[in-house]
Amino acid sequence: MSNNFGEKYCRSAGSNTKFITDYRFTEISCPFVLIIMKFLFMKVDAVVYLVDAYDKERFAESKKELDALLSDEALANVPFLVLGNKIDIPYAASEDELRYHLGLTNFTTGKGKVSLADSNVRPLEVFMCSIVRKMGYGDGFKWLSQYIK
Repeated sequence: MSNNFGEKYCRSAGSNTKFITDYRFTEISCPFVLIIMKFLFMKVDAVVYLVDAYDKERFAESKKELDALLSDEALANVPFLVLGNKIDIPYAASEDELRYHLGLTNFTTGKGKVSLADSNVRPLEVFMCSIVRKMGYGDGFKWLSQYIK
């Protein structure tokens, strides 16, 4: 399945990863993407890390993958948008709960227009969303767009 944006899909560990190559933008949602990303992309403009907010048993695994991405030297100055998906399902994690389990409490840079141009701080923020209900992720992408050059 593809469209005008040159989408390619990678299936791994029961997840889908979408590479939108025309915009040099990568959505990361499977554990082996970092390896693939290093071979396919010379420059990454942003990382969108999608977490299933309902599947709390996998938060530790997700934290491990996110930590690996955040500590990767090649991504040191790349803005990160963490999307907590499936908030439409009862008992899905709250934003504060997701931040806690991913180790992001007090490490995000703030929502809205936050000028980080003259600092050495990587833009990093968590937004909660429901892909199926088409809500929440727009705010995240709007936030992210201010940091993509």
